[in-house]
Amino acid sequence: MLSEGTRDLEDRAAAEVRGFEIFFYEFLPRHHRLWRIITQAEYANPGLFEWHYRRIAQGYSRRLRAAMQSGEYRRWDWELAAFTLMGIAHFVAMRYISWDEGLSRVQFRQLTDFMLRGLVRRPTASRQGRPRSKPRRPPSRKRRSAH
Repeated sequence: MLSEGTRDLEDRAAAEVRGFEIFFYEFLPRHHRLWRIITQAEYANPGLFEWHYRRIAQGYSRRLRAAMQSGEYRRWDWELAAFTLMGIAHFVAMRYISWDEGLSRVQFRQLTDFMLRGLVRRPTASRQGRPRSKPRRPPSRKRRSAH
């Protein structure tokens, strides 16, 4: 569902946002019980649980790596990036879908803005046009007396 819904998007950042949107507003409402079974597999069948998430992360990592290699995303460990994003999705879904009535569109925009700030090399749409803050000076390294 996620791969199909993000396949034809112009850039990885747009695909990231759309993928999260599909997950929160289309997949989870339709397949909430399936998602619960998958999360409970951590205790019922840890090997299957690990296989499932590693398999998702493999494809996700490849797409993230391509965005990093093209210069769209900052370079960092692409598998770590995949698991970080999956973790964000998991815990936000747990809090706002499982425990509550849902994630508002305002919260969704805040979430995706936060996520893209860590990934995208160029300024996100919400930062374009805003002046950059002055870089902070590193603290002085005065030597302290041993006494």
